[in-house]
Amino acid sequence: MGVGGAGGSSLPEPQADLPRNGPVVVGILLAGGELKGSLAEGRPAQPKACLEVAGTSLLEHTLRPLCEAQSLSSIVVVGPAEMEHVVAATAPHARWAESGDSLVENLLQGVAEAPEADYVLAVSADLPLLDPTEVDFFVGQASTREAEFVYSMVERRVCGAAYPGTERTCVTIREGTFTGGNIMLMSRAMVQRNAQLIRDVFELRKKPWSLCRMLGWTFVLRLLCHRLTADQASERVGELLGCRATVVRAGASVAFDVDKPADLALAEQLLRQPEASAATS
Repeated sequence: MGVGGAGGSSLPEPQADLPRNGPVVVGILLAGGELKGSLAEGRPAQPKACLEVAGTSLLEHTLRPLCEAQSLSSIVVVGPAEMEHVVAATAPHARWAESGDSLVENLLQGVAEAPEADYVLAVSADLPLLDPTEVDFFVGQASTREAEFVYSMVERRVCGAAYPGTERTCVTIREGTFTGGNIMLMSRAMVQRNAQLIRDVFELRKKPWSLCRMLGWTFVLRLLCHRLTADQASERVGELLGCRATVVRAGASVAFDVDKPADLALAEQLLRQPEASAATS
């Protein structure tokens, strides 16, 4: 499995000449948000997307593989003003929108910038090892499900095998133990008609009891007892959103985000391995 590339040259727009028989999928790279927690210790205040990994910003590490993915017709980057020049240099064809006060507002801003999209692929801008083939695999699998909301999940053993020593937040359901991916496919129409509900759910993320009431106690008890299935989870999400929802098992790179110093150190190590191999060959 490859890792996201770095470098100083801009990328062409490979998607423009591809024949398109299916729905139009636009990538929305969500690059807002400040550096927080243990990652911020000892560093100046800055957007998280500006954090350098192996000499290249998280934003660029994530943007490049999205540009290389064959499943996306175009890309919208929603991020801080100080990163606009990075986007212009790395992907001149990408559209730019300045980020706002919350993840949800940034998503809605990105959707507004992509009126031609049938679907949007929301991607967090902290995936330094993102593999374009895994992006294409997820979009390809998701497009066969006839769903308006498709979430990515990665088996813990898959993530551990790809990145030994990494620690991810996991949940155990009947099918096994999984960590959530950082990409999801949504129909543009679904996002627009559920804008307020998405805002409400985002506000409840730090109020677990309120979130439990919204999901339903039967759902929560099944989850706590590890009896919940992926289909049951998808069905409940679909009921809330008024659409068909499903999950797709994805590759490890979509789950490896940089949230802790240990993540940063491992990403640095893996990204510098090709340099070390080239120097000794």
